[in-house]
Amino acid sequence: MDLNINFNELDLQNYHTWPTPVKAVAIIILCLLLLFMGYWLDTSSQLQSLKVARQQEVELKQQFEVKQRQASNLKAYREQVKELEQRLNDLLTSLPERTEVPALLEEISKLGVSNGLEFILIKPLPIEEQDFYAELPIQIQVLGDYHEFAKFISDVASLKRVVILSDYDIKAASAEALKKANITTAKHPLEMTITAKTYWYTGVEQGAQEGANAKKP
Repeated sequence: MDLNINFNELDLQNYHTWPTPVKAVAIIILCLLLLFMGYWLDTSSQLQSLKVARQQEVELKQQFEVKQRQASNLKAYREQVKELEQRLNDLLTSLPERTEVPALLEEISKLGVSNGLEFILIKPLPIEEQDFYAELPIQIQVLGDYHEFAKFISDVASLKRVVILSDYDIKAASAEALKKANITTAKHPLEMTITAKTYWYTGVEQGAQEGANAKKP
């Protein structure tokens, strides 16, 4: 078979007259071209979609595993929430209401007197409003000795209502303080100034006030 082919003599319009080897090569090239065009136009996009789908499959599996763990721990979470709510209610119960402050001041005074202290001053300071609670500082000035101070502080800390003692200062009793108390230095040699802070929850009050304002025309 004569394989000496002059490609310049080949006529595209008369391809049926081409030699068989040329036809075979042309068919192979055409098939490869069609395969390439098919891959470029369709298969490559499908492969990209498959890649994205596989990535989504991995992400969905991870999300499923997380939600499955959450679902399995849901009962425990609910028990924890219930326990936290109970603890919150207990804490709120330990906070005095605004109307209980005078009684609390009287109780603190009684504790001081029962421990042998002489009160020079017990004075509520301006209320400090916070996000959901109010803080009431109470300035206290008493005369006594270290043992009496320690017992008084311990008794106040044991109150059912929350009272925090801070910013204390102990020094020798001043003449001015002794004069106010009308006592001698032998009985009460020391003077203590301390701040007692109590708190009350304002969330309920704020919610009630907002509800009342909403009902106004």
